[in-house]
Amino acid sequence: MYDRGPRGKLRNRRMVQGNSESPAIVQAFILHVLEGVSGLQSRLLAYIDNIYIKSTDDDMDAHIADSQALLAPFYKATGKVHLSKNDIEALREPWEALKRALLDVKTLFIPPPGAPLVLRTDAAGAGVGAVLLAQRTEDPNDLAPVSYFSHAFGGKQGHKHSTWHEACAVYEAVKYFYPYLDGCINLCIETDCGIVVSLFSHKTTSDTDPLAQFKLGLTELGVKKHMIVHRHGVDQ
Repeated sequence: MYDRGPRGKLRNRRMVQGNSESPAIVQAFILHVLEGVSGLQSRLLAYIDNIYIKSTDDDMDAHIADSQALLAPFYKATGKVHLSKNDIEALREPWEALKRALLDVKTLFIPPPGAPLVLRTDAAGAGVGAVLLAQRTEDPNDLAPVSYFSHAFGGKQGHKHSTWHEACAVYEAVKYFYPYLDGCINLCIETDCGIVVSLFSHKTTSDTDPLAQFKLGLTELGVKKHMIVHRHGVDQ
């Protein structure tokens, strides 16, 4: 647990690494630095002496190269025993460039534990798509994208009924985002299909009923009836 503020401390019931206090001190320092930049805490994840940067770029090599270029001036400065005023002044422009890059829209939001989550799904004959959003502030409309998901249907799946497509979108999206959704009680799943909204009230017609199978699958994944709500298609 991190006590915010200039005198914040990182408290652990058990030390996160060995018996030394140094890992906790390092992580507390990193969290303190990140807290000083508005909006940055939600885009970076600090763990001991590592900082994880989440990006929408699928090209990992390019993402690493860009990050290395931005961090190079700071890495070079770590080799000095003491930073002079001129050294610190020279790092101001690279620091501003680093902040701009980290706050860019290409960087996705990292939701804090317990943050309300919204999962929006949609489907068509070609496949399904979904976006996971997290509430950033007390305003329920202040949502930021956490991650995206898409899945193309095979030949036979593409010809199934539109209700099957929409139910499949919800099920596949929940499976994909399960690491985020596991244990989440503040989850809202939005779909533009009314039948899917009432999926948990669906009466099973046979053992091969596809909607019943989706219902069972969602139940096993921890989804509750009240979590699925209707959202107009034009708003998706």
